[in-house]
Amino acid sequence: AANTMFVASRAGRIYKLTNTNLATATALRIDKRDVMPTIGQPNGNVTCIELGANDNELLVTYSSYGVKSIWYTADGGTTWVSKDEAGYGLPDMPIRWALMNPSNRKQVLIATEVGVWSTADITAANPQWTVTNNGLANVRSDMITYREADGMIAVATHGRGVFISDVFKSANQIVVNNPIGQIVMRNNGNPINIPLPFVPKGTFNAGNTFTAQLSDANGQFNSPTNLGVITPNSNTVALSGALPAGNYQLRVVSSSPVVYGYTDFSVRKPGLGYCSDLTSNCTFSDVISNVTLKSGATDLINNTTACSSGGYGNYTATVATANITAGSTYGLSFLTANTEDDAITVWIDFNRDSTFSANERIFMDPNTYVDGGVARTGSFIVPTNTENGDARMRVRLNYGAVTTNPCGGLSYGETEDYKVTISGGVINPGIKSVATGDWDNTKTWNCNCVPTYTDDVTIDAGHTVFVNGIYSQIKKLIFAGGDVFFVNNGFLQY
Repeated sequence: AANTMFVASRAGRIYKLTNTNLATATALRIDKRDVMPTIGQPNGNVTCIELGANDNELLVTYSSYGVKSIWYTADGGTTWVSKDEAGYGLPDMPIRWALMNPSNRKQVLIATEVGVWSTADITAANPQWTVTNNGLANVRSDMITYREADGMIAVATHGRGVFISDVFKSANQIVVNNPIGQIVMRNNGNPINIPLPFVPKGTFNAGNTFTAQLSDANGQFNSPTNLGVITPNSNTVALSGALPAGNYQLRVVSSSPVVYGYTDFSVRKPGLGYCSDLTSNCTFSDVISNVTLKSGATDLINNTTACSSGGYGNYTATVATANITAGSTYGLSFLTANTEDDAITVWIDFNRDSTFSANERIFMDPNTYVDGGVARTGSFIVPTNTENGDARMRVRLNYGAVTTNPCGGLSYGETEDYKVTISGGVINPGIKSVATGDWDNTKTWNCNCVPTYTDDVTIDAGHTVFVNGIYSQIKKLIFAGGDVFFVNNGFLQY
């Protein structure tokens, strides 16, 4: 169960911890070492607690000599049964690890002082342990682990290295075809339906179902996200548009028997938008109290504010857009609340690539000492080669020094963003998607062509464009609510 852990001591005590997500977990001792000293677990060193089908099924091993070394419970520890009795096949030796077959939990491997032993039925009265050392030798073995992706196991030995085996590999398989490829590029919050084709091989029991699951951003299934029941003929799953960047896995898991099939993909988010790590402290009067952008004597922006929440104020939607023209000169004026040692720096993202470059800086205080209430002023010229369209202006105040960094938090200071619209510059209509389709399909684009290295490309809302096994180069990629999928090692350079 979630937030549950099992721990044990060198003296043989076993505890079940619940609510481990809270400040104080709840501990319940579940061994019978002291309750039934003649038939309970020994006073020995616990080496492994193997979890079975649920929290009630446990297999515990001990590494001490002269004790019963393997104990099994199917009721969460209310009753325990020794699986190491005279006549059961095991010599008196330390048992260091146990592993149940996830596809058939009656089958168990144990790592011992003299290699690996196994039973076909741990639930039987006499499990009849047998040596399982073909290719391994009678060497001390410390740990056994299982890889779900292909059913392989690995045994770690003392001084002889690691050995692998397919002893648990099931005749049943789920082969997942990789429809996504290596990279999925995402930039909006809308879910995307994708096919997850798979082929089950072998014999599955009546009532078996196949479920699609998604890993975390590190490819781990510690807490998988269930995407729903699917079939080989109906296998579309929905991926959240809010997935963070990372390396993911998708898997299909059957219920009876339990078999897994995997595929992997990664999420990256170019053009994520402007950096948002701007948290700053403006509560000590290090405040941008007024921003004014002028065309001659006309105010295009005149915004008076107090300290913004978290030291960042986004006014791109709440303050009227300033319309500016390529090649024209505009005035700037700023007021601060502090009396000294505050510096202002301003950028406009003229090329609209979601970054503020050094050559896009339009104002920077020559020094940090400006009396509060005294306007600092400047001017700038909009470059004549600027492309028409909307752009962002960022104003930053930093205490004690001039900042040239448009991103990152400030110990004392504030950041404000505004929207400007540029006209009279370069007209670049660019290329826009008109439908979901392959990148190299002319019907995907409004130009009825395939984009090239000179083109700005926009992926409009609701469209998914697949870069399918090709290499392509463009000038700029703009997400306007759509997505790009890279399939079969397709690659896009821009």
